[in-house]
Amino acid sequence: MIVTKPIWRFWLACYLAIKPVAFIFLFGSIVGYSPLCADEIPLALPAVGDAALRILSPDILELSLVTTKSPPPARVTQWNFVAGNFQYLLPAATKFVVTADGLPVVVQSVGFRRRPLYAAFRKRDLRIGNYLYLKLVTPLVEGQSVHVSNPDGTLWTDPIDYSATFD
Repeated sequence: MIVTKPIWRFWLACYLAIKPVAFIFLFGSIVGYSPLCADEIPLALPAVGDAALRILSPDILELSLVTTKSPPPARVTQWNFVAGNFQYLLPAATKFVVTADGLPVVVQSVGFRRRPLYAAFRKRDLRIGNYLYLKLVTPLVEGQSVHVSNPDGTLWTDPIDYSATFD
């Protein structure tokens, strides 16, 4: 005789396993959760305007910003580093002020990449992931609090705060 567990136990276990993930995915923006900043829930959809600073290594910082754009022929309005003739125009390293525990750190070079994060099929909802990479001259030390700013305001405005702790 074969004894099987009732199917409702399986579905209950599945429900209890995904309930926290589903709650954060559905109601994350209500409770102030920023999926771009957290790696715990990689399938959560970041909102336009989400920004984060990640310290990839002691001498490389990643600044990310989620943007969007209007339908073609419109161009990207924020962090558009490609000219009309398709020339790559990165911001100068001097545009960034990096401080570690209040002390300035010099930026050696700047890199950039852009990838689509999400594009809905029926209703237009394009979300673009933009990533600036800053190579530092001197490496950071574990435990330092890092802050990146753009004093002239050409790359981002004041509500965006790029801060992180190196751990």
